[in-house]
Amino acid sequence: MIALDTNILIYSCDKAERARQRIALDLVSSATDGVLLWQVACEFVAASRKLGPQGFTPVDAWERLEDYLAIFPLIIPTP
Repeated sequence: MIALDTNILIYSCDKAERARQRIALDLVSSATDGVLLWQVACEFVAASRKLGPQGFTPVDAWERLEDYLAIFPLIIPTP
């Protein structure tokens, strides 16, 4: 099982550095047994604000998160 990191998800949306974006997209697409932690999902939406100058909106962030959730199971911690 591979837990995806917030930075990988952000880099996959970051058009400012295309080489880093390509690496991140390759990592996401090759994570066949990947999971998305609840905290990472929340951090992704919050951290995606830094992509605003590229035209990446909060709506884009939520839509991309939906895409990730369609691929990877969400892990919610239990107390």
